[in-house]
Amino acid sequence: MSKVQRHVVAHYIRSAYVGKGAPETAACYAMAQNWADAEAVATDCKAIATALTTTDYASTAVAADFSAAVRPRTILGRLTAARRVPPLCRILTNRGESAAEFVGQGKPIRLSKLDLDGGVMNELKVCGMGVFDKEILRSSSPQADAVMAEDLAAACVQAMDRAFLDPSNAGIAEERPAAVTYGAPSLASTGAAFAQVDANLTKMLQMLVSAGSDALNAVWIVRPETAIALSSLRDTSGALAYPQISVLGGTLKGVPVLVTGNLPEPGSPALAHIVLLDQSQVTYIDEGAAKVEVFDQGSLEMLDNPTNTSTGSATATNMISLFQVNCAAFRGTIWTNWQLRRPFVVVMTGVSY
Repeated sequence: MSKVQRHVVAHYIRSAYVGKGAPETAACYAMAQNWADAEAVATDCKAIATALTTTDYASTAVAADFSAAVRPRTILGRLTAARRVPPLCRILTNRGESAAEFVGQGKPIRLSKLDLDGGVMNELKVCGMGVFDKEILRSSSPQADAVMAEDLAAACVQAMDRAFLDPSNAGIAEERPAAVTYGAPSLASTGAAFAQVDANLTKMLQMLVSAGSDALNAVWIVRPETAIALSSLRDTSGALAYPQISVLGGTLKGVPVLVTGNLPEPGSPALAHIVLLDQSQVTYIDEGAAKVEVFDQGSLEMLDNPTNTSTGSATATNMISLFQVNCAAFRGTIWTNWQLRRPFVVVMTGVSY
């Protein structure tokens, strides 16, 4: 992605803030700047006042830029064999296996029972909010643009990856999908020595194949620390045990590796997971829908675990006025959802390397 593209979202945030809810003012401000993307930003500023649906968000330059900044950095966006489907379409899953065999002339063909299960996926939203001092929004420094755009994108990437990978995430109906690792078969790491590591990794591959996967679309998902340790591990002869893996990815036992710092580290001291996933069994929704909003009026609950809600009972808390603290806030929203069609995933817990 070019430097200009990375700043489309930041330029939109700056223009929307200056416009203070007036689309024409925001558009005029954008056109008055010496930005290569000024026209695209001005066009999207005018769309502030229009009624939009999630299918419209991706058509704007700002939404497309924000979406492009988030999705390719997520684990879901880096899977190459996952199956993308449209929202609200029924998805059928074959819970059994069809059978076939050679048949002699005039002899009956063997039948197999087709055991289907299905459901409908709807779009769910991932939201990130950032609060900045207004001095940053007034600054003409390119570094300020990078801070605003990258911080919000990174927050959404982290939220999506953790929900996708955290084995403790059982999901919440109509709010958050369950992790593909939730309820997955697991084994505990037996140690960091080569013999132990190699035996554990081999066992994971065996478990995946035993579950019914052909492993053709298998992928490892590890933390950066784990990738570094594996790339430095020596076998009994003193040679590198896994020379094809690095902190940037590569392959491990012939299987591609995805590296992410968003793989959860539960426990104290923190211990990592290693995930082995058959990505062909992942079904997901991704219409490219995204939205960015800016405001400097109102009060916010300045917590990363907010308790206020418009439904049910809420816990009283202190609200901070944006006007009083001379701050502005912006919100980015991405729409997505996923599910695992067949449970072809294995998790190794308690990884200390």
